[in-house]
Amino acid sequence: MSDLVTVEDFHERARSILPQAVYDYYAGGAGDEWTLRENRLAFERVALVPRVLVDVSKVDLSTMVLGHPVRMPVLAAPTALQRMANPDGEVATARACAAAGTLMTLSTLASSTIEDVAAAGGQRWFQLYVMEDRGISEELVHRAHAAGFDAIVLTVDLPVLGIRDRDERNSFELPEGIGFVNMAEAKPGETEGSEFFEFVAHEHDRSLNWDDLEWIRLLSPATTTGSIHTVSRSTNSLVPARCGTACSIAARTISRYATAGSILCSPT
Repeated sequence: MSDLVTVEDFHERARSILPQAVYDYYAGGAGDEWTLRENRLAFERVALVPRVLVDVSKVDLSTMVLGHPVRMPVLAAPTALQRMANPDGEVATARACAAAGTLMTLSTLASSTIEDVAAAGGQRWFQLYVMEDRGISEELVHRAHAAGFDAIVLTVDLPVLGIRDRDERNSFELPEGIGFVNMAEAKPGETEGSEFFEFVAHEHDRSLNWDDLEWIRLLSPATTTGSIHTVSRSTNSLVPARCGTACSIAARTISRYATAGSILCSPT
């Protein structure tokens, strides 16, 4: 690991050891990946302005997120099917986040169970896709609450999944023994293209709208420790603006992907 110094070093190592279809699934974006390229360019345009003659003998990167302390302002975003890259998958990510003193967000489409990730310790949020069968979504939120997840990260800009060209070219399919383990009945249908696209196209609820935010917020039962927060996730920074304070949104996140986004809603 000593030769892996930068993020790009890790990127190239992943490219060299992962099967092409798996690497493309992780690294790719929707369509011709315009948003993916623009996101990277946006980060490259950020410049740090130095301040001189300031005491930096003691530097503290810790901060608070939804009332919880983290040791650095860097959180782990939800990524599906992590066991394609490592046998421990999302559980390994949870352990790493706990060791780093930050929090992990578990994907609805994870390849490790909600309960196994919770057992790994550390702070955690759960990212929610609202499914056509809303009973599935309700069960996921209840399980996340019972397992001690602190927030629901609701993806709000996925009524229709953007076609991921790399996955279509690769005819992406789930490797043997890996699946969406938190949804027992979730099995992608047969297709000549991407199994992932086929699953999302037929299972996600396209009717999700602003009126549903209150329903999602209330799915977490009130306890002595309080309900979990609801967070909204989107690629569009303007998405949460319409809801405003009426939905008690606690926070929002912006995804680097061309087809994902989130909002945090407070239960109070």
